[in-house]
Amino acid sequence: MGRIERFYRKNFKRLTGFIKEYTDGSYSVAGDIVQMVFLRLLEMEAEGRINFYDEEDSLNFFYVYRSCINTALKYQRAKRKVNKVSLDDLDFDFLEEAGLPEERQAMERLLDYMEQEMDDFHWYDAKMMRIHMEGTSMNKIHRETSIGLTSIKNTIKNGKARIHDRLREDWEDYSNGDYNQI
Repeated sequence: MGRIERFYRKNFKRLTGFIKEYTDGSYSVAGDIVQMVFLRLLEMEAEGRINFYDEEDSLNFFYVYRSCINTALKYQRAKRKVNKVSLDDLDFDFLEEAGLPEERQAMERLLDYMEQEMDDFHWYDAKMMRIHMEGTSMNKIHRETSIGLTSIKNTIKNGKARIHDRLREDWEDYSNGDYNQI
């Protein structure tokens, strides 16, 4: 039995207990993460890339602990990641395919309300929202205009929140099929 296997058998439960805090309390996910780290360590040892043994010729516990935490955080980020969709990628054929003229008219009214709300914005905020809604990413706007990325993000975030607050009830009515209440 090699050094890594001995370290694994000795410290698996201890590491899994620590990592469980980073996996929403799931012991099985924490165990899987610890196993993934040890599999990577075995690969590294086979390639001769391990040089983090301590005085007792054992793996450095802190290094393995940090590797487990980093893997758990990477797992959490991947779990929270939201796939963003550009408006250009959306298919608005549902407006034409809507069997009821009421539904089509209701969607057109919602879009008109959104435009009216953006007309009430400060000119800078309205322009930034329209550019972003055309499918231009915030980073691209930043690169092309040299406006601070934080400023762009805050402007768009605040604009979306304002539109969301204004159109929340109308969108709920549309979703529920109450087209005449929009």
